[in-house]
Amino acid sequence: MTDRSASATELNGPEFELIDAAVIDVRGCSRIEFCVGMLADETARGLRFDAWPPNVQRVMEKQAADWLERNPGRAVRCVTTGVVKRNCVMILHHSEAIK
Repeated sequence: MTDRSASATELNGPEFELIDAAVIDVRGCSRIEFCVGMLADETARGLRFDAWPPNVQRVMEKQAADWLERNPGRAVRCVTTGVVKRNCVMILHHSEAIK
């Protein structure tokens, strides 16, 4: 059996960015996923929203803002982001807003 674990130092290269990690309780949350593909000449410099191409950021911001406007009774508890192949992904973990 091969050990596939990696240290933070090994992951801190151009393909990975070293980020803070924390346990977040999203039990009871629903989620909405937004996925925006990159154009052939675009690349993501990392997994974070601010590392994505400007055009992708604009589309993603619009999609998320529109969803939030259509769902005023929901509160975003956590946002997770990532890049899958040539697609930037943002997930809003949301639940009923506290009244």
